[in-house]
Amino acid sequence: MGLKEKMADTWMGNVGPKEKREMMEGMMDDFFSQISADEKAKMMEAMMEKFMAGLSPEEKQKMMANMMPKMMSGMMGGKDSKESKTTDADQIGARFKLSKNSANYFLTRLSQQGNISLKAEKSADQ
Repeated sequence: MGLKEKMADTWMGNVGPKEKREMMEGMMDDFFSQISADEKAKMMEAMMEKFMAGLSPEEKQKMMANMMPKMMSGMMGGKDSKESKTTDADQIGARFKLSKNSANYFLTRLSQQGNISLKAEKSADQ
């Protein structure tokens, strides 16, 4: 074990689970605030492929219902995000390989939790 690893192991051994979680959340927030939306989307796609590999459809559905709202909030900008972008459920669904209904579900959940704001607009073809 190198000096860095030994120091990190010694220091982290004195940190409780709550502090570790808070530290990790802080580092993730800082990291995601510094990368572009395109980089976030590419990272999300790669992570989803790894997470979903080898899972049954039922396991995937359960995991998506439990994890995706928080992950999407963190990846696409949470409560403190100042980005304002327009998109639709079809684009989000295609980007994350979800159905339009699933994309609508996650967008609605994020909005209910106060992580994003939604504004309905009529499309040009209506």
